Amino acid sequence: MIRAKLEEIDKKMNRWQEDNVLAVKEEIKKESPALTKAILWELDQIIVEKVKQVKGAIMESVTEEVSRQVGDALKEFKEESERNFQRVGKFNLVCLFLSSLALAGLVLLSLR
Repeated sequence: MIRAKLEEIDKKMNRWQEDNVLAVKEEIKKESPALTKAILWELDQIIVEKVKQVKGAIMESVTEEVSRQVGDALKEFKEESERNFQRVGKFNLVCLFLSSLALAGLVLLSLR
């Protein structure tokens, strides 16, 4: 008799367990769209944050590269401009000397 009662209790426990499993499955089905929506929203937020981080890293990298290339180009331009300025300066001195010489020659010719 005790054994029969234990078996009956065991059967009831198994039915309750099965009922609970079914109830949980039903609740999951009911709440699945809401859970999915919440999870997708959180994933969207994470993705947006990661995109911002990657975008910032790329912008920083591009800015550094552009700055370096522009700096190199400007350095070359500055060096060439300085060389040209020195040449023009020497040319101007020669022109000034020749024009002074020509002026002195004209003055001497006019005095004779």
